[in-house]
Amino acid sequence: MNDFGFQYSGGFSSDQQLVIRAIFAVNDDAMLPLQIDSQTAGNFNAITQNGTSGVITVRKNSIIVTPPFTLEIGDLLDIQRTIFTSAGFVNLIGSYV
Repeated sequence: MNDFGFQYSGGFSSDQQLVIRAIFAVNDDAMLPLQIDSQTAGNFNAITQNGTSGVITVRKNSIIVTPPFTLEIGDLLDIQRTIFTSAGFVNLIGSYV
């Protein structure tokens, strides 16, 4: 089953780092769409992964985006990967707006 999570430290101000993590189980090639809210809205400038996911595709409202990009309240986020023979994760790294 695919999942997602988010991490933050110290509040929701623009100087605080925001990480949205997509977690993939074996055989999962896409995460469930995530609707962005006040805890996940931000400016994102990097994408990292654990190295077992192949090419990562990030879509905002069904349109492919690459860093830097902004996610606003109400946007739909979808992350896909090309290699899904093992578990993996993808991090979107940015800051709150």
